[in-house]
This record gives sequence, structure tokens and C-alpha cells, in this order.
Amino acid sequence: MRTNMRKVIRDLQKYKGRTLLAFLAVMIGVMSVGFVLTAYAILKREMQSNFMETNPASIVIHTNDLNAESAALLRVAYPDTDISLRKTVQARVQRSNGTYGTIYLFAAESFTEQSVDTFELEEGVFPENADEMVLERDSLKNLPQLSDGFGETLTVQVPGQAPHVMELSGRVHAPGLSPASMEKYSYAFLSLDALSALGDTGWYDEIRIAAHTNRTDRDAIRILAEKMEATLIRSGCQVIRTDVPEPGKHPHADQLDSLLFLLQAFSVISVLAAGIVMINLMQFILSSQTRQIAIMKSLGASASDIVLPYVSYILMIGAAAVLAAIPAAVLLGRAYASFAAGILNFDILSDSIPPWVFAVQAAAGLVIPLLAAVPGIRKSLRITVKEGLSDMAPSGRKGLKTGNAPYRLCFQISTLLRMPLKNLSRNMKRTVPAVLALATGGILFMTSQNIVSSLDATVGESMKTFRYQYDLRLAGREDPEEIESTLRQIPQVRDIELYGTSQMFFSGSDGTGTSFYPIRTISPESRLVDFSRIMSGRAAARADAVYINTALHDNEPWLKVGTTVTMCVNGVTGEVYIAGIVREVPPMPCAYIAPQNYEAVYGTPTRQNVFIATGSLTAEEQSETAADIEKACAANGITVSENWNISLLRKAFVEHLNVIINFLAVVSVLAVAVGGLSIA
Repeated sequence: MRTNMRKVIRDLQKYKGRTLLAFLAVMIGVMSVGFVLTAYAILKREMQSNFMETNPASIVIHTNDLNAESAALLRVAYPDTDISLRKTVQARVQRSNGTYGTIYLFAAESFTEQSVDTFELEEGVFPENADEMVLERDSLKNLPQLSDGFGETLTVQVPGQAPHVMELSGRVHAPGLSPASMEKYSYAFLSLDALSALGDTGWYDEIRIAAHTNRTDRDAIRILAEKMEATLIRSGCQVIRTDVPEPGKHPHADQLDSLLFLLQAFSVISVLAAGIVMINLMQFILSSQTRQIAIMKSLGASASDIVLPYVSYILMIGAAAVLAAIPAAVLLGRAYASFAAGILNFDILSDSIPPWVFAVQAAAGLVIPLLAAVPGIRKSLRITVKEGLSDMAPSGRKGLKTGNAPYRLCFQISTLLRMPLKNLSRNMKRTVPAVLALATGGILFMTSQNIVSSLDATVGESMKTFRYQYDLRLAGREDPEEIESTLRQIPQVRDIELYGTSQMFFSGSDGTGTSFYPIRTISPESRLVDFSRIMSGRAAARADAVYINTALHDNEPWLKVGTTVTMCVNGVTGEVYIAGIVREVPPMPCAYIAPQNYEAVYGTPTRQNVFIATGSLTAEEQSETAADIEKACAANGITVSENWNISLLRKAFVEHLNVIINFLAVVSVLAVAVGGLSIA
């Protein structure tokens, strides 16, 4: 056995305790990096794969007066595209406790010959009759009365029409839709005849187009969209709005990227903390072997002869840590990927891990410890033979001088504190990195807890701003006095306030529009919405001031505060000023405007809605009150479109985020463990 290797083995035996601690620190750091990278690689690939399998629409054109001749003309004029027709209707679905939820009904042109935004049958069969529909699988989380989602029934009501019992002939998976459990909406697919039987008449009003060429070129797709618009207009159709989504981008890709970036930052810091442990270890070993190095130099040893044993020692620790960390990282990464896929409603078709993930883990376990040891090795190489063999060499055991101020202070303090202070100051070059590693882990842990506190504060702030418990959305306009007298009969209702709402969209400078969002007309003197927390400064006095909430801004990040944009409502366009962004929980996208400002440009809002304040109620009492509101409105002929229990939505939103935050806490605990090993 070569002399260098014998020295490495002797060092491993002599410093086995310190070596074990360093091994554990590097293993934990590499494991945290590997866990995040494994989850990242699987989730990014599988989310994109699931999404692209649906042949997502490159263009969505919303129309009026669309007919079979216009659709056929479009297909003939543009043969290099896939074209599918659809109609979307917002309806209500009855829950087992008597309350109602929102369900989006998609009338599909064909179930057997899908071409754009496809969905896959998981169980059962596609609808064959007008009283059948298929449920999207993630909607089961919103409908606890169902078990499998097929072979069961749901009571569905289009606002203003009689409720119908619909049979669930099957369950489908549509990964192109936003997850129902996150949006708190349910989804179902049915035929146009079934939609007509529910009371919503008319033909398809959406044209979904997937281009065969230039799939990733958004500018080219916009040019194609303009041509198709012109063709439809010439055929007599009225084009309401045209959407050109970012090509190949999943609706929740940004949220996933943000989460994984945060996890990556936490894991990288864990590896850096492990590097600090290696610095301490090598400083100790090199300082205790200064004379050995001097003797080797005196015998003619070259720099490589001196460095090689220490490099081999570090690489052996790193290699062992990598081999131990990779299996654990694979297990944790795959488990987290499966968890996140369940939340985002897509399938993990393959949990294979690309080679670059293992390469990065190996580099983290080998290169970072090696880099951490470089300063100490270089310092040892600069020591001359005379310095190494004499008392001039630093032994690494210098304590406090008896004459300096800290030492004198020790004598004035209790004797019990004297020894710890002397030990801490014995070698500050090792003490400081050790404390830094522990502090780094502590910072990460506190950061994860601060995120929780910030979330709680945001919810609390939202509750102070929006002081209602129910948001009752009516299907049309009703007599305000009738609405108030009806709701005042319910004992739990303390206060009510009417406001108007319409559906709007913002038009971009490129001519394309956003999705439809609700615009609420709420008086600045509102009792249930504290406008002093929303409107501020000179912007509140502007007649064109509009405030958007954070959820809408997340969906449309191009809407910047201080900019003027075009807002379209019921075919009427006007310029509005984005005056601010409102923090609102739960995150349901919407915008706010003063009633007089809205009416001056857009006229009377489409619908009347009601904020209802009840005060503090238990979850059971909240469900009972929601059911009482439904019964009272039905008895007095008031048609309800949606009835949102804001308190339960807030609770569900916080619980959902807490699950994710707990993963951050786990990673931060690993960093704390590395810091603890550094101190050890």
C-alpha cells in the first residue's frame, strides 16, 4: 500500500469522530439538494408532458352568432390547424349538506374525436344521453358526497332554470384545466343537448385552435389569430375576444417554478453549511499536523506529495456521503413529486431521473468540500520547514492572553463562565465558521416560520379589510328592498350590503385580451369593505381608478400599478388607470371600481350581489347559515348564481399553503442539523 494511502487510512482512524460528523453534514447537504433536484426534474417534465398531451389551444376565440357554416368555413380556410368547438356555462351543484358550489359545464363538440384541449376517460363511458355528463377527477375533492365520480348523480342548476339530476356516466382527467381543488370550482363535460336540457340554449361560443406550425412562436400565432378573426367577421360572426396564451405553458407553471426555486435556495444553503463543517475539520487536522508537513518538506516531499493525502481524505468523505445521500434523495424527491402532482392534477407517467441530477449531487458532495479545504491546505503549504519545526508555527491552541480585556473580564465573572469563554476564544478561525453554520440553519428555519407568520398576517389584514363572511352573487338584478328584507329574516345575519358586478377583460397593446374577470362596483362608504385600506393617495380621486387584487395580478402580471389600460365590459371599452393592488384572501381574481365611475362609462352593472356579515360562527353553523340563505332566496324568487363562504375558503387556502410550507420547514431543519454537526 502506498505511503499516501496509509496516511489517509490512519487519519480516518485517528479522527473517526470528527470524520463521522463531517460525513453526516455533507450527506445531509447533498440529500437536500438531490431531493429538490429530483422533484424538480420529474415535475417539470411530467407537467409539461401531461399538458402537451392535451394538444393545448394556441388560440381561443370567443364569439356570438357562431354557426355550423362559419365553423366549417374556418376549417376549410385553415387546414394546418386543429379546430374544436366548445361552450362554457357556469352553473351550480348541490352538496350533501344543502349548500351549493360552483361547477363549470363544458359542452364538447365531440367526445370520441377530440382534437384540442383533450381530456381522457378514466372510468365509465362518455355521455350518451341528455341527462348524463362526465366529471373531472379533481372535482371530487370539492364534492365529498361522491366516492368514485361515476355511476352516481349530481343535482345541477343553471341559474334561473330548474335544477336537474344528472347522472355521472364516467370520470375524466383534464390536465389542461386549472386544478379544481385549488380554484374551488368543479368541472364537468357534457353534450350541447344536455346543456340545452338544463336550460341554457344556443350553439357553441368558443373556438379552440391548435396550430400545426410555429407552435412556440407567439407572434406568428397572433398573426394567425388576426386572420381567423377577419374570416369569422366576414362570415357574419361577432368576435367578442381572442386569447393567445403563452405557447406550451401550463396554467400553474409559474407557481410550481416559484415553489421549487424556494426549495432550491434552502437546499443550496444546506450544502454551503456542510462546506463550513469541512473548513473546520481541515483547519483542525492541518493545525495539528504542522510538524508532519515540515518533516515531509525536509525530506524532499513536493507540494503534490503533501496535498494528495488530504485531498484523498476529503474525496473519500465526499464520495461516501454522495453514495449514502442519493438513495434517500431519490426516495424523498419522488414522494414529493407525487404529492405536488396530486395538488396540480397531473399524472407522473414516469419517475425516471435524468443523469444530470446525479451529476449535480456528485459535484456538490465532492467539489464543495474540496473547495472548502483549499484555504487551509494553501496556508499549510506556505509554512517553511523552520517555522514548522519551531515554536513559531501556529498550533491552533492559542487562548486569551492574561493581560487582555476579555481575559480580565473573565476574572470578574463567575468561574463557571471563565472556561467556556476561554474555549470559545481559543481558535476563533474554527469557532466563527461553526457558529456561522449553525446560524445559517437557524436563519432558514426562522425564515420558514416567518412565511407562516406572514401568511397569518395577510389573512388577518384581509379580514380587517373585507368584513363579510358570505359573498352572495345573484343571477340578475333584483329589487334591493326585497333582497334586504329576505336576508334580514335569517337570525345569524348582522349586516348586508349590495354591490354590482359585471364580467370584464383587459385588452393588451397587442390587441389580444385577458380572460374574463369580475369587476365589482363598491361604494367608498362601504361598511363591509374598508376602502381606506384599499384606496390611497391621489389615485382614489381619479374617475378612472381601478384596483385589482393580487390573484388577478398573478394571472396578468403585465398589469402594472400606475399604467392606463383598456377595459372591456359587455362590448363597451374604456380607458382605466390601475391605481393599486389589493391583498385579498382567498385569492379569487377580481377588480374594484367606484359605482359612479363605472356607471359613467359602462352603464348599469349586469348583476346585483350581496356581502353578508354574520360574525364568528363555527364551521357547522356556517354551513347551516349558507343553507338558510339559499332557502330564503329560493322562497322569495331570488335567483342565486354563487354563494361563497369566505371564511371556509380562507381556512382551506391557509391549510393548503401550510402543507407546502411544512416542506420548507423540513429542509430548514436539515440545515439546522448541519449547523449542529458543525458545533459538534
